[in-house]
Amino acid sequence: MKYSQFKKIDNIDKKLLNSLGAIVEKRVIVKINNYPDFDLTEYEKHSTNTLFFKHDWEFDYEFNSILSGQISNIKVFHYDDLSRLSEKYKKEFDDNDENFLNGVLEEYEDLMLHEGFEPNFDGFKLSNLTIDTVDNVENKIIFSGAYEGDSYSIEPMDWNIFAECHFIGIGSNDGEIFFYQELLSEAYIQKSYNNFKISYFIAFSALENYINERMNTHETKDRLSNIINRLFKNTPTPINNNQVYTSIMNDYSKYEEIRNKIAHGRQKVLISEEELNEFILFTLILISSAEGKGKTFIELSENV
Repeated sequence: MKYSQFKKIDNIDKKLLNSLGAIVEKRVIVKINNYPDFDLTEYEKHSTNTLFFKHDWEFDYEFNSILSGQISNIKVFHYDDLSRLSEKYKKEFDDNDENFLNGVLEEYEDLMLHEGFEPNFDGFKLSNLTIDTVDNVENKIIFSGAYEGDSYSIEPMDWNIFAECHFIGIGSNDGEIFFYQELLSEAYIQKSYNNFKISYFIAFSALENYINERMNTHETKDRLSNIINRLFKNTPTPINNNQVYTSIMNDYSKYEEIRNKIAHGRQKVLISEEELNEFILFTLILISSAEGKGKTFIELSENV
């Protein structure tokens, strides 16, 4: 596999970020409150109506921030379903049925495919549920949806809607995180906000921090390219046999020049999304190879 082929792997940047611990991917089951937003809904008590709702889900215990989210499955669980699952998986079932189902999901990954029932039954039909807004300031996601229902559907006594979601984000601070990982995460966040110049500069700082930490060279005045060269010379594989290193390092001087222009502010610098993606991928590949994830692009693709 050549560098040009490796770059075309779907979501390779996210795979490398995840492999390096800079981002996390999680499947999470979210309990949806379908109480109507009466500013959007005309309601007649004794008839079936189209009811619109919004639901805020706080993710501060799961992520520091969320980069993207997608709903993969929606099911309704009755109280009896939860009680049966509690006995089957020997897990205590209490009032926090969201936590309970996420606990079961850890043991049974096809839970939402084979358990529960579709949100379409007598007196109730869910017509839409989407992720409306990701708010990384307030640490919450706003879901919005609509359903056909009557008064018994507004505050159900013994059933609830649950959405299985796939999130890509920055993990919580519970575990140890190195500074270069934090910088890579921040670079990716800034990229998602279209702050390409800031993202580029932070990504270069991540590379610089990683290399200097590995080589204990924070106080030296040697060029970073020379330190990178020494790092790869210190690996068991001869540097000329490292396909990853020899394929990408010719571009380093270009990236360093752009970084210096941003840092010194001597002239206006415009960074395109394509240029940013190219450099972030360079950084992720270099660090991944230095971490022992592959000296060839085939090895690297198999280890991320």
